[in-house]
Amino acid sequence: MNPSPAFYPLAISIVVVAVCLVLMILRLIGPNRMNRSTYVASVDFRNKTPRALLGFLVLYGILAAAYFILRYHGQWAETDSASHTQSIEYIKEQGVLIPERGYYLHGFSYQLISLAIMFFTGLSAPILQTQIYSYVASIILVITTFTFFREVIKQPFPAVLASVLVFFQPEFLFITMRGSHEKFTWPLMMLALTVLYRSIGQPLRKMTIYVIFFYGIVFAMIATNIFFGSVFLAAIVLSMVMGVGILRIVRLQRPPLPFSDIRRLMLISLSGGILIYIFMAYIYPPALSNLRELRSITDQLSALLLSFEIKAQPYAYISFGWISTEVYFGLTVFTWLLILASILEWIRRAWRIFHGEARPGLVENIDWMLYTGFVIQIILSIAVDFSGALAANMQLRLFPGFTVLASALLTRAITEGLPRLHLSNHKRWVMHGIIGLMVAWFTLASLFKATNETLLSNKWGFYTESEYRSIEWVESRLRGMMIWSGIDERLSNLYRLYFISASQTGNILYNGDFRTVSRYIIYSENDKRRERRLGIPSLPVDYWDQIYDNGEVVIYHQTLFPEESP
Repeated sequence: MNPSPAFYPLAISIVVVAVCLVLMILRLIGPNRMNRSTYVASVDFRNKTPRALLGFLVLYGILAAAYFILRYHGQWAETDSASHTQSIEYIKEQGVLIPERGYYLHGFSYQLISLAIMFFTGLSAPILQTQIYSYVASIILVITTFTFFREVIKQPFPAVLASVLVFFQPEFLFITMRGSHEKFTWPLMMLALTVLYRSIGQPLRKMTIYVIFFYGIVFAMIATNIFFGSVFLAAIVLSMVMGVGILRIVRLQRPPLPFSDIRRLMLISLSGGILIYIFMAYIYPPALSNLRELRSITDQLSALLLSFEIKAQPYAYISFGWISTEVYFGLTVFTWLLILASILEWIRRAWRIFHGEARPGLVENIDWMLYTGFVIQIILSIAVDFSGALAANMQLRLFPGFTVLASALLTRAITEGLPRLHLSNHKRWVMHGIIGLMVAWFTLASLFKATNETLLSNKWGFYTESEYRSIEWVESRLRGMMIWSGIDERLSNLYRLYFISASQTGNILYNGDFRTVSRYIIYSENDKRRERRLGIPSLPVDYWDQIYDNGEVVIYHQTLFPEESP
């Protein structure tokens, strides 16, 4: 699909803003700066609010959201976005939290927030999901990431840098911009951790207020998606277990967590578990399906480990989802650098902890321990993906949480190490030039991958006006029919996003392998282009009746099944 007229100006603007933002921050905290007493006296790193940098960060987020929406003229549909739109529409239609069909199994907060916005603004669910939420999500992400990173790093300028690193990670950008609950789930996690940080060392009255806020935010996260709420609490549990292990087994003279902090993590874990039980058992019974999924995961994982037979290939999409493997790794180079650099920083911090050089305390070390908790979960999720459970994409769903903690670790390392470099002006300019080029590519790569850029990706998520009109025609003319709509869910998502919640036709749009049970085919020029790119044989439509043609999309009716054709 041809890009919108705003495509090139937006892309250039985003790159310029990102490069300027990163280079300004590096100039503030970079080599030869921290050694100048006059500079240190003029800038209070702990208290000065970087309003200009925050303004650039907000602008960057808004421009990224605009790119995500306008790249395909606002005409995009995606699986989770379509599913959540259906859930919102069914609740609106029936006026109950758990409608007869189409309710979301894992929570209800996202749907209720969306319905409230729709009530006050008059927006429809598809428009809210595909046109508005991306802007809202980007602003929320800027606010929560900066607030969280400032608490962790204790300096505002590096906190802005850490927020930029989160935007460079394409999977995080994708789940934030699309119409899914994750645009609220991960910001809620960061907000909960921010409140936890701020509660430490406070007087009893203030600490009580922070504790109430903390559990309120945790409950909001659980009510949005109980699975991700459980992931967050599991990371805290693993942090507690690691703290106990270091304290009891290694017996350091200066353990990273005093026993009082470990006890606090234990109380958070127990309280969170109680909230999860109350939510499943009394507030939202459909969430009990997560227990059945857990049993299924356990069974399939056991089968994988005992039989050594891989049930799924979760990473096969790398080879067929993009025009080449090199393109995929080029678009995800920042992710691999983030993984490598954060692991090296984790090892450095571990060395300091085990040699008693690190300052003990929850505030000083919980980012390191939570990072460990997410890494353990991601390792387990890889095994779950190969077992074939949960659509074989569990690692991708957990990776944003890892991204947040990895960005915090990496930025702390940059903040501590970069000012100690002693570079000549020439070398500093060379370094800034290289970093500028890298930032430019990270920016474009994250946007290209998050939007499945058609020039590079074989997995398209856009639709055209002609394709929309063809489905509209199907809904007006056909009843109770199985209709093939393409090799993947692209047009099926369009149908679910705009038509299915109000449909009374009983039509079913399916995708994938062509089946002879269907006598109706929606066949567009975009399908033919992708077939040629993937080397897939075209459908044998020569002997089928052409019942609709708008110049780009043709609908065929089979009078003979393929094996009956002459």
